[in-house]
Amino acid sequence: MNNLLKRSLTAYDEIFMNVTDDYVVDCSNNLRVDDYLGSRAHLAAMAFAEVSGLSLGAFVDRRPADPKAASLLSTRVEHAFCRLHSTANYCLDARGPRSERDLFDEYCANTAQVQELGDHEALALIELQMREGVLAHYLKGERQHLEHHFLQMKAIGLLQINALVVSPGMLYEDELSPPGL
Repeated sequence: MNNLLKRSLTAYDEIFMNVTDDYVVDCSNNLRVDDYLGSRAHLAAMAFAEVSGLSLGAFVDRRPADPKAASLLSTRVEHAFCRLHSTANYCLDARGPRSERDLFDEYCANTAQVQELGDHEALALIELQMREGVLAHYLKGERQHLEHHFLQMKAIGLLQINALVVSPGMLYEDELSPPGL
């Protein structure tokens, strides 16, 4: 399994750093962070919630593609994430902490009937859509790699507010030691 290094981080805002989109989360299945920003986001969110106890959340489009098929299976999951308990309006996806507003703008800007689902409702919808083949299932070993990815983000301080203050040269110091330690 990969270990997060400083060269795998980028500045997100004045509070948080993020993992770069090309960072390999699951080398056995060749899955990178950017794979978990689209059609596999629900898998990262579920794994993170399971290992951490964080609440699951999802932005969904309730407008069915086919009006005759107005059901939970036609509800499109735009993005799934976890809510960070210690921060107001910050969420967690495969990149690390992001503001809820930025996630909404990125994934729902062109969605007319978007709704945010909370923990139990989001999980129920995701599990239903996985059973019905609408959303992807975990590949062999993928869940363990995602859990490791979460634990790596936590170990280097990415999940603590103000733990990683962006400073000039931070990403160019010793590449083998975790940032903030």
